Amino acid sequence: MTCGHAMWLVTAAAIVGAWLNVKKRRSGFAVWMLTNLLNAGYCLWIGQPAQALLFGAFLGLAVWGWWGWGRD
Repeated sequence: MTCGHAMWLVTAAAIVGAWLNVKKRRSGFAVWMLTNLLNAGYCLWIGQPAQALLFGAFLGLAVWGWWGWGRD
């Protein structure tokens, strides 16, 4: 499997994370944390720092969502 193919799997996993959040499952945030971390790393690897920063921000929001949902 090439890195490009792996990123398609990461994208599919991110969609599953969105579906889990629609179903009001906290685990959707955990999936998003993983996929955003992988996407940020990939973007840094291919030389796209602005895109990596965006995924880093998404990672922070996913952590905030996980933490906030656990408090309720």
